[in-house]
Amino acid sequence: MGLRVEALEERHRALRQDVSRHGSGGQPQGVLAVVQEQVGALRSSLEKVSLSVGERMSAIEEEAAAQRVRRGTAGDPTSELDEAQRRRKTSSQSDLTSATEAAERLARSLRV
Repeated sequence: MGLRVEALEERHRALRQDVSRHGSGGQPQGVLAVVQEQVGALRSSLEKVSLSVGERMSAIEEEAAAQRVRRGTAGDPTSELDEAQRRRKTSSQSDLTSATEAAERLARSLRV
């Protein structure tokens, strides 16, 4: 996740340098302002999604561990409970992947 945010920041820096090389006329600055705003909003959204997914995954793992202990299935990788928890965790990871892919598509669409 951090690498993707860094890639977006690097793209942002490259856009700023590109605008600097081509002068500070009205239109490029307007484009830069829009790009900066969208990159900032995108970064904020990704951070929120990352935190949300991380919290959900931690809560799911804690709940699963507690239920395995209560049911006496701790360490039983074939239990139905473990499988359900794995599916929920995979769903959370899928949510994060989808958000990241959307961010990458937006970043590509912003390329000048």
